[in-house]
Amino acid sequence: MEYQTIKINEYKHYTEVRLNRPEVRNAMNGQMLDELIYFFKEMHRQPKSSLMLLRGEGEVFSAGADLKWMARAVDFDVEENVEDSRKLYQCFDLLNRLPVTTIAWLNGPAVGGAIGLASASDFVWVAPQVTIRFSEVKLGLVPATVAPFVLNRIGRIKARQWMLTSQKVEVDEMLKAGFADEQVTGEQLPDRLQYIIESIKGNDLYATRMTRELIENLSKKHHNESEEVYTARIIAEARTSDSAQQRIRRFLSSKNLSS
Repeated sequence: MEYQTIKINEYKHYTEVRLNRPEVRNAMNGQMLDELIYFFKEMHRQPKSSLMLLRGEGEVFSAGADLKWMARAVDFDVEENVEDSRKLYQCFDLLNRLPVTTIAWLNGPAVGGAIGLASASDFVWVAPQVTIRFSEVKLGLVPATVAPFVLNRIGRIKARQWMLTSQKVEVDEMLKAGFADEQVTGEQLPDRLQYIIESIKGNDLYATRMTRELIENLSKKHHNESEEVYTARIIAEARTSDSAQQRIRRFLSSKNLSS
């Protein structure tokens, strides 16, 4: 796919994805969602690196929904709106389940649906003076598709406070609520990225994917077995995988132990 609304930069140790509509403050529209969904599916199929950084082009992360896109949806019936909204959820869900470590760097303000992209990431870093805001209720809308990911990140009470008031949330409150993990300036970004790169360097991709699925399934009870049986089965599958067998044997050999 030739991307028009996002920009993909491949570096030695990580992949950078930039929301690339600076002329409209990186507002999200149908085309951007299609491109993000396509790219995330490709990352699921064949990860290009073990770390992905998501940010906005220019001085804004994303202004949320594109006004022209919103205007088009005004005339949709319920079924058309459902289909449109499912695409938004699919984008967040694919990001949430990526088999690589993900970081959303809010290099500027984020509004509405764009907060879903951050909430679905493993780490959220924010530049100084950045704000976020749920603007939906002001427009008679509901932040429905972002809600599962926001709730997972900050919990029910704080989500209610932010979503029902549409207040601007400053960096200090984002950090206190656990929405953001740390404040990172543009100058600090390379060093912080390098720290994460060193932390995950050499991790097994299969084990990373399985660990992510384990956490998701346990937290949402997405399994039909007892936790005892489910967790025992997962570790057994991991231990008998080709990758684990090779890695464990190398590790034991390095310690002068027999397997």
